[in-house]
Amino acid sequence: MKNHASNLTFKNAKEFYHRIDKHFPHGLQWHCQEIEVPKAPNEPQVLFYRDPIDCLKFLAQSPAFNGHQSYAPVKYFSDNKLKNQVYGELNTGDVWHYYQSIIGPEETVNPAILASDGTHVTNFSGDGKVHPVYISSKQIETDL
Repeated sequence: MKNHASNLTFKNAKEFYHRIDKHFPHGLQWHCQEIEVPKAPNEPQVLFYRDPIDCLKFLAQSPAFNGHQSYAPVKYFSDNKLKNQVYGELNTGDVWHYYQSIIGPEETVNPAILASDGTHVTNFSGDGKVHPVYISSKQIETDL
């Protein structure tokens, strides 16, 4: 088996990470806070998080979703008399229309989708779990 380490252009992990930081765009800033969970008051937990508003802004500006986002409410009807409204994506609903009318034409509604699950993170040595909360924007079309 050939050793590929001699083909590397960096000498150590620190230099490797420095190159990543220099050449790739930074993601959003992480924050850290110690919290107390009521079920375990004597076992402080560490919460790592990113600002959810910054996450939604990041998604809205991401080139990966260009042409696949809805920024305004729309209405579809199944008949010519406009009596039978068809609902599908979130921007076809009455709530988006309502909030868009409140904030005005210079801004847009950006509905957040949040999800969470418990993820097992230790094997053979305890019952460690993390509970990540995922965030996405409903401006991003689901048929992407």
